Amino acid sequence: MDRHLLAMLFGCATLLLAASADARSPYDGAWNITFVTQSGDCSPAYNYSVNIENGVITSPNVATFRGAVTSSGTVRASVTVQDKHAAGSGKLARARSGPRDLDRLV
Repeated sequence: MDRHLLAMLFGCATLLLAASADARSPYDGAWNITFVTQSGDCSPAYNYSVNIENGVITSPNVATFRGAVTSSGTVRASVTVQDKHAAGSGKLARARSGPRDLDRLV
């Protein structure tokens, strides 16, 4: 293989790796998620502050919080705290003012 071609291929591969490392979700950042209770002896709603990074949702306060957001803003999330478990899906919506907020997960 020609050295120049090899150098170009290496350069292209390096650029592709750098581009994928910088991949970001348009929803990256701090959000609030609310789980609305539909059944069971729970409070009517539970609010969580979460972080989204590259479509992965985590909570700085609850280690058992799991979730993901798609490029269209659709969310699936779950959390377990002691003997209580909540799971749901919804869509991210930007608030008109203040922090970004998820309408609700049902």
